Amino acid sequence: MRILLLIPPYIPSYFNAGHHLPLFQVATYIREKNPSWQVTALNKFS
Repeated sequence: MRILLLIPPYIPSYFNAGHHLPLFQVATYIREKNPSWQVTALNKFS
């Protein structure tokens, strides 16, 4: 299974990096529970 996690676009980018932590914590949790799944955490919109 492939999963893409994104930061919601309404969070201003000028905040410190603390608002990105839940994204990476969820990605880490999913990777630990399901090692065969591909999880991508994207924290920027281009």
